[in-house]
Amino acid sequence: LFERTGGLHAAALFCALSGELLACFEDIGRHNATDKTLGFGLENGLLPSSAPQILVVSGRASFEIVQKTLRARIGALACVSAPSNLAVEL
Repeated sequence: LFERTGGLHAAALFCALSGELLACFEDIGRHNATDKTLGFGLENGLLPSSAPQILVVSGRASFEIVQKTLRARIGALACVSAPSNLAVEL
């Protein structure tokens, strides 16, 4: 959908060991895409997990996205843009 509109963000949850895509959602906002992905993970027993996972988010890493990643006990976060100062501090 991003290719057609150029106006969406995405968030995806991966198994850090196998690289398997566990969940991926798009939305107009990166926070909404993150919430959809984490919510799917929680509802479907993917979170929290004893296996290492990585959350990948389009856009920058905000304090809130780092906070959500930590709360979901996800060990790694990758974003395509620079983090905010508060995100780095957290």
